[in-house]
Amino acid sequence: MRKGLKKIDIIDRRNTPVLTSNFDGITSAYREYLEAKKIIITHGKISVGISTTLANNFQLFTQALFKINDQEFLIEREGMITLGNCLNPNHQSTLKALVNNESKLVGNNERAEQFWLTTEDRQYYS
Repeated sequence: MRKGLKKIDIIDRRNTPVLTSNFDGITSAYREYLEAKKIIITHGKISVGISTTLANNFQLFTQALFKINDQEFLIEREGMITLGNCLNPNHQSTLKALVNNESKLVGNNERAEQFWLTTEDRQYYS
């Protein structure tokens, strides 16, 4: 085991789902978004605390969320409920806080207001 990592931080690569979709023709921001989302879902299911990998991918996911174009955002917006369902409430609040902070940095409150993780959030923002 690598130094500094706990057993729960290390994922068996044989059991990690692989994205099989073709990345040709999509923007690099959308590719980063999808890759970060995949890792968040994988780690979010097994991690109680915030591991370094999970924290880094929260940050990548948040930055890519504001870089993807509007069409890609509309495609992914419904999937955010699925993402939220795999995360515990602590992870959800961390990710929401990152989205709020990033929206202030890039000046895009509209996208932050449309970001939700749970059905309750959706009712609030819809």
